Amino acid sequence: MRLDGYVGRMVRLKHENFQPIVRRARRRGHDDLENRFIVASVDGEMGKLICYGADVRVAVAAGEVALL
Repeated sequence: MRLDGYVGRMVRLKHENFQPIVRRARRRGHDDLENRFIVASVDGEMGKLICYGADVRVAVAAGEVALL
């Protein structure tokens, strides 16, 4: 799938990519982070998906996510 085909889709991060985000969120006092993100846009230069979930923004490669 082309990267722009992910825009507007729900994804989850692979476990090894999600765990560092969980650790950072817990340090900030957020214990209820879910592994569910919506792809808002694509950074074409870097080849990354820009994903949002709750109050978290992440930029990840397409290989680091699974469609829901």
